[in-house]
Amino acid sequence: MEIETRIKGGSDDSKEMRMKTTQSKPWRMLVVLALCAQTLVFPAQAAPIEANPQFTFDKAAYEKEMRLAFESKVMGYATVLIKNGQVVSEVAGGLARNAVDGNVKMTTSIPANIGSTIKFVSGVALLQLFEAKTDGPRGRSMEYWLSQPIYPYFPKIWQSGMDPSIKQITFRQLLQHRSGFRGLTNDELGDDGKKSTFDYLATGVKRENFDVRKYANANFTMLTFLIPMVANPELLTMVNKEATDKKWQADEVPIHKRIADAWEAYIKGQIFAKNIPKLTPSCNPTVEFVNQKKTWAPDYKSATDTGKGATRDSRVNNGYCHAAGGWYITARDLAAFAANFSVTNTLVASKTRDMMFDDDDANKRLVWSFTLADAAISKKFNLEMLPYMGGDQGGAHASILMLPGGYYAIGIINSNDMGSGGVSAGMLRAFKTGIGLP
Repeated sequence: MEIETRIKGGSDDSKEMRMKTTQSKPWRMLVVLALCAQTLVFPAQAAPIEANPQFTFDKAAYEKEMRLAFESKVMGYATVLIKNGQVVSEVAGGLARNAVDGNVKMTTSIPANIGSTIKFVSGVALLQLFEAKTDGPRGRSMEYWLSQPIYPYFPKIWQSGMDPSIKQITFRQLLQHRSGFRGLTNDELGDDGKKSTFDYLATGVKRENFDVRKYANANFTMLTFLIPMVANPELLTMVNKEATDKKWQADEVPIHKRIADAWEAYIKGQIFAKNIPKLTPSCNPTVEFVNQKKTWAPDYKSATDTGKGATRDSRVNNGYCHAAGGWYITARDLAAFAANFSVTNTLVASKTRDMMFDDDDANKRLVWSFTLADAAISKKFNLEMLPYMGGDQGGAHASILMLPGGYYAIGIINSNDMGSGGVSAGMLRAFKTGIGLP
């Protein structure tokens, strides 16, 4: 059965599209990967897929539909379906690199740009920090931390120049896209004419936009500069001193880079390295992957693009990496992150996972930026919304989609033939086909 679905997604602050689609719902996403000397701990031994009391799963039908969704329609695609920590399916095809770039086939083991999908990792990292602060006799509740204002965690040079409206924004509002941040006009940029995080703070938010959910990159870009300060309060004192001693300007690169480098080190050390297995993404592929002799997938204008692909290296383009986009990761690694997120306490506890999305009030969701709705899924599983985190940057598009029955779907494409909403809808159609829904 076809229904009209409204999909919001992507890196653009106001992207919205409508499409006819059939869809399904998520709850647990997991993959399985070889676990070197360590073993991923599952909450319980997963029952055979066919034993699910609500449905059986036809892997062949699912994979056929997945290929129909992407084959010859994009340059290259890589998808992984996981259930309760186990890989159910890996489907990939097309090209990671076209003829002029070396003619390399796409696989689930080739890193590609996932755009804003990295926001999911960043949001989970912040919640993990808050969880740690709830422990012990002096621990505060998660609700307490989410309700705290963000402004005290910024350097003094930013606090002195920020608009007073910033003082009302809480961590919860960032994770729910309710801060009021919107795109900046040319008049709101700094003297260098380039957009910086400080420019958003100096511009502030309008009263009519505050506490109204609307996707904006700035919400998660802010986490680049907040997570390291939450993790290490002494860093704020250090940065304040350095800013004075080195005469940093609020809207220029050096102070942004100083904090962003601390964020990158934290994410690599506390999130990627502690995942099981260890993850190896990069926001500087033109240096790191070249040194590692590792191939990655650039992105293209279309499935038939014969020109050279684009590599959007954050460190080259911005001078530093950030929490909102620009990371290259394999579909397998992204699925491994989903596995750790959903079936272990390595990243966050089950109570926090449940708090991030409640189907009874999807508008209160945390971190999950977008949702899909499907009549057939709603009827069978009594789920009104399926949350997903999509990312779009140039011709790179990706999604993590939570599905019913403990399934998560991960998809990455590297051409501008569809957005992350289309990737999500395609994976949902394949899942529905696999469980026999129209």
